[in-house]
Amino acid sequence: MFVEAPLAGIRDRMLAIKALPYFEGLGDESLLQVAEHARERRFRAGEHLLEEGQPVDKIYIVISGAVTTSRQGKTFLVVHGNGAVGVMSALADDHVGWKAVADQGSLTLEIPVTAFLAALREDFGLLRGALRAISLIALRARGQLPVAPDPDRVVELGEGGVQFGELEL
Repeated sequence: MFVEAPLAGIRDRMLAIKALPYFEGLGDESLLQVAEHARERRFRAGEHLLEEGQPVDKIYIVISGAVTTSRQGKTFLVVHGNGAVGVMSALADDHVGWKAVADQGSLTLEIPVTAFLAALREDFGLLRGALRAISLIALRARGQLPVAPDPDRVVELGEGGVQFGELEL
């Protein structure tokens, strides 16, 4: 498979990214913005991509292999290729971060968060793709919650206390 070959060229990185389901429908311009900042990184089983307690300064697109993310000792998500690690923390400006460990030899594309966020600001297609990917992850995770969410619970966001408890979402 082509992902085993080095992804040194920008064209190779664009093709690898375009093959991922989360980046479906992105135009060449959006792909180029991500690919020109990406660099190939390989991790052995047990190597850490991200450390909990540290802000996420890079995101990783997992091309092949498997990576497990966790926080406070609890596993959140296992990415078996065709996924990304660190995107939600980057978008949330989360300073606590997540732990991400390669479960097996993994090929990734590493992208600096600053470059990824700049590309999101400049390209709506990329932003839409990122939101789509995050939504899919959230929906999958919701189905794995130990209890059903309480629809009557009021959730307050921000200092002004925007309330969503009475809205049907």
